[in-house]
Amino acid sequence: MSSEVFSHDADVGMNGELTYSIKTGDGRKNRFKIHPKTGQIYTTEPLTSGKTFDLMVRARDRGRPQMTGTTRVLVRAVQVPQASPSPPTITPPPPAHLTDTDQPGHVVTFVSAHDPDNDTLWYYITEGDDEGRFSVGVDSGVVTLARRLSPLDQTQYSLTITATDGIHTAATKVVVTVAGVEQRPVFSAPVYEANVREDAAQGSSVLTLQCRLPNHPPSTLYYTLHHTHALASASLFTLDSSSGTLKIAQPLDREVSGVHELTVSCRTLGRREVADFSRARVTVIDTNDHDPTFLESMFSVKDASGRKVTEVLNCDLAQ
Repeated sequence: MSSEVFSHDADVGMNGELTYSIKTGDGRKNRFKIHPKTGQIYTTEPLTSGKTFDLMVRARDRGRPQMTGTTRVLVRAVQVPQASPSPPTITPPPPAHLTDTDQPGHVVTFVSAHDPDNDTLWYYITEGDDEGRFSVGVDSGVVTLARRLSPLDQTQYSLTITATDGIHTAATKVVVTVAGVEQRPVFSAPVYEANVREDAAQGSSVLTLQCRLPNHPPSTLYYTLHHTHALASASLFTLDSSSGTLKIAQPLDREVSGVHELTVSCRTLGRREVADFSRARVTVIDTNDHDPTFLESMFSVKDASGRKVTEVLNCDLAQ
């Protein structure tokens, strides 16, 4: 098992060069180690399922005087399935483009995998990143920048991202190109939120995204629905590529899913696409669309004493 932390230091040169260490917590008992340069945390022994481990990680620069920062990392051990009939599948992401001004934490792309057995999936970078310049969310598939890049060092990276359910694995390639200073589009918010009634008509507008590229007209940008947290959400919404308006594509049902988490992208038109990402969180508001239902179709009671011998219960799914 491994995970990764990264820190950003606005200084340059040795003042901005960071090393990582585990300061306190369970890592002091040698259960965990951290790579001093990349911030990758890994286990040194098997973990017990269901246990949570608390680590305090420190980042220290090489300046004079030395400056430090700390963060807390909670590691939860989960059970690996004993059997899994079907392997996961991965949708290959489009090529990604970065600039030498992109900071650590910048979203590179999203890797989306699906498991027919609904097993929990974990994501790892297994090839192409020996120097730890990238990071992937172990449980999300979000690929981010861990260290600033320079086209003078390398202009292209080919990362292998692997998804596993603990038994089967699937892999895909992510090609990342690095260029010099270049403007990129920027969303007006990291998260957009909207409420919509579950009886809203198909084609109804939910929200409109806003993205701009300095000194360029809106016509040079286009929007895409990049990823959904739940697979079923992908077919319920459409995103207008020109206006950025999110619309209802199919009827919603709050009793099936009350919140939909969508990842959207804003990209430049042209041979070299540059993108920004944001999230849209849609909350479905309940309407009274279910009749009360008795838990039994017929009740039969026989008692001559007059005492209460039964209770009539019903259920309303709209609660």
